[in-house]
Amino acid sequence: MVHFRITLDGKQVPGWISIRDKNGIPVVPMGWNPCPVVGGKDPAQLLVQNEIYCATKGGFEIPITPETHTVKVLAKPGIAPWKGQIEILPGQLAVRIPFAKASAPPLGWYAVDLRTHCLSPKAALLEAEASGINLVQILASSHWPECFPKGEIDYAQLLEFSGTQAAGETSLSSIMVNTLNRHPVLGSVSLLHSHRPVYPWFSGWEKEDTPWSIQDWCKQCHRIKGVVIWPELDPLLPEYEAIAGIVNGEIDCIELCDSLGSTVNNPESRLPWLYSLWTKGIACGIVGSSGKCNNQKRIGTSFTWIHVRGSTKQFDGIPINEIMASVKTGNGSASIGPLLALNQGPECAQAFVDLIEPDTIFQWINESGVVGTKVLEPGCAQTITWEATLIKNWLSCRLVDNFGNLIAHSPMIKGPDFGRTAEKDPNPILQNALSQGLVWSLENNPYKNSSLQNQLTNYLQKALDLLECIPSNRKL
Repeated sequence: MVHFRITLDGKQVPGWISIRDKNGIPVVPMGWNPCPVVGGKDPAQLLVQNEIYCATKGGFEIPITPETHTVKVLAKPGIAPWKGQIEILPGQLAVRIPFAKASAPPLGWYAVDLRTHCLSPKAALLEAEASGINLVQILASSHWPECFPKGEIDYAQLLEFSGTQAAGETSLSSIMVNTLNRHPVLGSVSLLHSHRPVYPWFSGWEKEDTPWSIQDWCKQCHRIKGVVIWPELDPLLPEYEAIAGIVNGEIDCIELCDSLGSTVNNPESRLPWLYSLWTKGIACGIVGSSGKCNNQKRIGTSFTWIHVRGSTKQFDGIPINEIMASVKTGNGSASIGPLLALNQGPECAQAFVDLIEPDTIFQWINESGVVGTKVLEPGCAQTITWEATLIKNWLSCRLVDNFGNLIAHSPMIKGPDFGRTAEKDPNPILQNALSQGLVWSLENNPYKNSSLQNQLTNYLQKALDLLECIPSNRKL
């Protein structure tokens, strides 16, 4: 038995570690599953091809034979990745792996993962510290992974509901437990920072399920400081009422999950929905989430960068209320690593980028498409400007790699013509979805209660009317 320790400047630090013997067979620390299955829900483990990464606090015991082993430790903000060969000698009792410092985010910036599943708060806290994520939202969900009809329901996670409070915390990370409320056709919503659980937890999977609507869930969550997000789940689900909820202003942000790391031209990407909403004058925010629900993802695969003014990480802990307030107002940026921010100045828009990897491309984007491109210098913080007089409807920016895969996306800033672009929408995906929803609701009559049925129909029609109204007469 050998004691391993990961250190930075002589101090133990959390991290994800993979160890393989000379034959390439994984060697797993004591207390972790030595034989995890792909897609399993083993906590604090990540399967990448033939490697098993384990999240640790930085020190662990491992049964390991005297020979040469290959060791890898994943990077996180402020710490560089480590890879090397370590020879274990007969009778050796301890191994130290010294980390090297890497670029860290500026003070006041927090990495936030707003949707994870199937974890206990303690397991999530361990993964969060190992991944460098400051705040994690675990969402109790009645139907996960995707299944129709409904599968096993995990009521136990609801007992860990923490709402606006931390369910677990250290000086580095905080964990919160809220809910993912779901309907198989009308849509799903992440209800975060809610003062209490919003019931019913699910609706529409079976005829006897309690009838409920997306708008009811949103209004209940918003009663006291709650935040509502449209999660990126199965792109084949229609989610008619959730789309109406964004247009009608009941949903605060759109989540990017699988869209991050995928090509911007992916037909299943959330980007066309986002750009269409902004062009129509719907000022929704943007967030990133990992959607972790098994051992094929780790916390922080995709996440949200949030800036809290006047905050210093060393002394203030994790300012949960301020972070969630910033999420609610749409000030977050979605990312798989690099920091990207966008601010409006009196004479120009300023994009701030940091923690940049090689082969990263910066793009300005507005209602017309990509309007500016720059290849970034890796490793150093940079500011890129755009003249304010050139902003008409809206302006945003994003980072992509050489293959066009989305790395990060900022929120947008409004121009003087926000929501008043008169040109015909070449890709009316919002209108098409709402029109289909109206037809579906009238043909299927999902509610036995006539008042609920009328409420749904009127809600869909209200969103459709808002999108199709004359731009110059729209109240923004």
